[in-house]
Amino acid sequence: MGDRHCTATHDLRGARRDKFNPGRFVDGVSGACKSSHAYVPFGVGVRVCPGKKIGMTQMEVLFAMILSNFNLSISPSYRHSPNLGLLLVPEHGVHLVIQKI
Repeated sequence: MGDRHCTATHDLRGARRDKFNPGRFVDGVSGACKSSHAYVPFGVGVRVCPGKKIGMTQMEVLFAMILSNFNLSISPSYRHSPNLGLLLVPEHGVHLVIQKI
């Protein structure tokens, strides 16, 4: 039995993809890549970036620190209207009142 290998035979990530150029993301991923699925910054599977978990944990801590300084409550004008799709979500979003503690 042989190993299977998959390679792209066409350019998915745009011109000069081998050069560091953060400016290519000015218009988002769609401006930088020919396919939005070609940009996987942390990798996938067994070759995932080891810093991904650290970065995500840092973002969670930062978010918790920011939220610890504010009180969030649902606006009195909010009317519950669930919308069933793939997930159950409020049809018109959730209106929040944010107050600094």
